Amino acid sequence: MLDIEFSGHGGYDAAREAVLLPIQLDGEDIRYYVSRDALLSKFGAGPDADPEKVFDENRLQIEMIATLHIRQGKGDGTVLTADDF
Repeated sequence: MLDIEFSGHGGYDAAREAVLLPIQLDGEDIRYYVSRDALLSKFGAGPDADPEKVFDENRLQIEMIATLHIRQGKGDGTVLTADDF
């Protein structure tokens, strides 16, 4: 069984246009990202919304989707897009 721990968010990465989701997987640090497009289009936020605030407000659903991806074998650097939600 995988040991998955989420530890907040690591801020907005402008180069990736995504919010960083740091994860500990079996004691090792990995990074997932949630695209700005996914945050703004799938969680009912307008185009001027703060992606980090939208992330925080929808954290539980984001962590559930990330957990599914981890169990499917998707590793470090995975970007969750609008299609994932």
